Formats: sequence, structure tokens, C-alpha cells
Amino acid sequence: MKQIFLLYIATLSALLCGCNGDVFINDYAPSAEEIKLSDTDSTVTVSFKASNWVIRNVFSTDEDGAFREVLGDIYAKDGHLIAMNSPFYMSEEETVKMVIDQPDIHLTIERTDETHLCFSKPENMNLEPMMLTVNVGNDYDEREISVELEPSSRYEIDSIVYALDSYTYQDNVTVDTKMIKMTNATSEVINYIIMPYSHFLQEYTFTNLYIAGNPYRQNDVLKIFKGNIPTVPAPETERFNNDVSKKLVMKETTIQLNETTQCLPVPEDIFNIYKMFPINPHKLQICTIECCYGQFNVYCDIYVSQPRTGRKHLLKGILEIKAPISHTLIVGKEQDFNM
Repeated sequence: MKQIFLLYIATLSALLCGCNGDVFINDYAPSAEEIKLSDTDSTVTVSFKASNWVIRNVFSTDEDGAFREVLGDIYAKDGHLIAMNSPFYMSEEETVKMVIDQPDIHLTIERTDETHLCFSKPENMNLEPMMLTVNVGNDYDEREISVELEPSSRYEIDSIVYALDSYTYQDNVTVDTKMIKMTNATSEVINYIIMPYSHFLQEYTFTNLYIAGNPYRQNDVLKIFKGNIPTVPAPETERFNNDVSKKLVMKETTIQLNETTQCLPVPEDIFNIYKMFPINPHKLQICTIECCYGQFNVYCDIYVSQPRTGRKHLLKGILEIKAPISHTLIVGKEQDFNM
């Protein structure tokens, strides 16, 4: 019996020695499974009990409850870029970093050493908190770390610069028509003054806005202003003699920085372009104004910063301006005016 017992002990020892020790040792459990980041609490480091873990992935949950994998730029130990716009997956226990830099969120996730995972440089341009989940684990176990990004302070515009010397121009993109009834109910000849451009508007539209150096698709780049739409100066067409030139100048026109079309009156100095028509007593004439619009496409650089964190961005885009450029006056035959 003693020999059988010793044989049992030897067999059991052999089996235990042959098993993977990681199953029984090195519990890597993270020190926190829920963390919160904000402008004021911008760095949180999670400690692990052991080094036998890797990052599996990072994902968020959309409004419908569906999972969406979060992509970013992945860096190796030595700092060189491994992949752009890629999932965060570590196949080995090594120090790596992911930089999430999208129009609405920014976050750096870095394994600084074998037992520490650092979350830093958070930014959430949404109006509500943003939840991310980081999956960590090994072949035998998996854990989740929930990351809450508090809404960040909004960005402010430092300056906007237009390339006024290198814009593109398209002539006669649209033609608009107005009809003016010139009447004289008196017994004397009167002079009827028509200022043709006073009857038309100019259109401003910002298009193709994006954050310079950011490779991700950007549909909501203006989220960085948190709904507080800023006002910026804008170029306007310059008067030249008795018409409008195809030249842009900076004066006093201001518009809102958004991607909807804004209609503004033409500059007041263009109102000085006019023509006078004598109208006989008790007569009327119809004047048709045909106004031709040209379109200016002006590249612009918009420098923005967040006062609390000092973080800066360069926004690039195009300002489309549809402005009255030329006009034609067509005066109809004189008619009797009956009051």
C-alpha cells in the first residue's frame, strides 16, 4: 500500500509540473475596472498584479447599443508607428501605445511597462460623457476596464487666414432676376433710381472642413465648438468703378463658422452703383434686373485652441462665395398708371 501511495504522489507531481504555470500563478487583475477622465483629471494609471496580459481591443457603444471598435494610431516600444487607423491589439506582452485622435474624442492609451497601463490626454467634444471599454487578458482570462470621458471644454478660434491671392473663380454660375415697377403718380416728371445690387444677396458656405494631420473621416469637425458657433471675418467682393470686380478684399463682413449656406446683403459701397430713369407723369415702366453670380472658392486656415488644456488644432477648408458680379437692366415700354 505504501508503494502504491508513493507512486500516486510521484504521478501527481509529474502532472502538476507538466502543466502551464500561468494557469495557477500570476493573477494579473487590474487595480481598477472603472476610471474617469476629464480636463482636470487628465491622467490615470491602472496597475496590474502581474505582466501576463495584453490588450485585446478597445470599443465603444453607440446610441442603439451596438458595439463599435475604436481605431487609432498604434506605436511600438521604440516609438515608431506600427499602424494607422487600426484596432489596438497586442499579440505579445510588450510596451505599446494607441493614440485615438478623432474629431469628437482624443485619448492616449499606453502600456508604460509590464504592469502599468496609462490613460492620458483625454478629450470629448460631445455634449454627453463618452464611454469606452478596454479589453485586457491572456489565453485563460479576460477583463474589461470601463473608461468614461467627461465632456471637454470647447475650443475657441485664435485666427482665420484666407488665401486671397490664390482663390479659384467660376463665372456665371447662376443668374437671378428681379422685376421692379417704376411708377409716377404725380403730375411732374420724376427720376426713379435703381440700385441693382440692393435687390440681391450673396451666399457664403464653408465646405470640406477637416482637422489638419488627422487621417480619419470627419463629418462633425465643428463639434469642437460644442454648439457655440463662432463668428469669423470673411472676404467680400471689391467695387471697381461702376461695377463689381472679380477681386476679394477683407473689410467688415462677418459670418458664422458652419456648413450651412448664409445669405448676406451685398457690401454697402456697391449700393452706389445705380442708374436713374425719368418717369413721365401718371406713367409706369417695368425694369427687369438680371444679375449674374460668380463663385469664389477660397482656401482658409482656421487656428483654434482649448484655453483650459492649451491643446491646439489647425482646421482647413474652403469658403465658397456666390456674389453678384454683373447686371443687365431691361426697361419695358411706358404704360399708363391708373391709381
